[in-house]
Amino acid sequence: MEGKDDIVLGHLETDEAGRLIVIGGNGVSKSPLGTALNNFANNPGWYDDCSDGPVSATVQIEGEVFDAEKAWVVIASPAYAPDIHNVVTWYDQARNIEARVFNPGLHLVTPSFTSDIYPILRSASLLQWVSLSARSGHGKECAVIF
Repeated sequence: MEGKDDIVLGHLETDEAGRLIVIGGNGVSKSPLGTALNNFANNPGWYDDCSDGPVSATVQIEGEVFDAEKAWVVIASPAYAPDIHNVVTWYDQARNIEARVFNPGLHLVTPSFTSDIYPILRSASLLQWVSLSARSGHGKECAVIF
């Protein structure tokens, strides 16, 4: 079965001060092949326009050409429902990239339960209300909100 689709991961523009602005995709997730989802991740024939990676650009302002400062950009998925946040936030992703690529010393910082660990556990717990898989994995008696 063949299929193809144009995928817009986003676009770049500048503001009036010449700063580079990255605008993400349109929140599209689909299969141009018409295949069904069979897993929460890694579904052959499916794509989404959430993305991350390095961005570099050359900007021309009043005839003068500048290399924009390179950056790593994350276009993250939207929240599932009001007040139910993704388990891993954009901030978590940005700090992870910073620690892995730009500032390895961050790996030595002791995490805070309140600031770093609890929000992840709470977000995972809240997913039970939007995902039958998340709710049924531990039985009805374990449906608890932190």
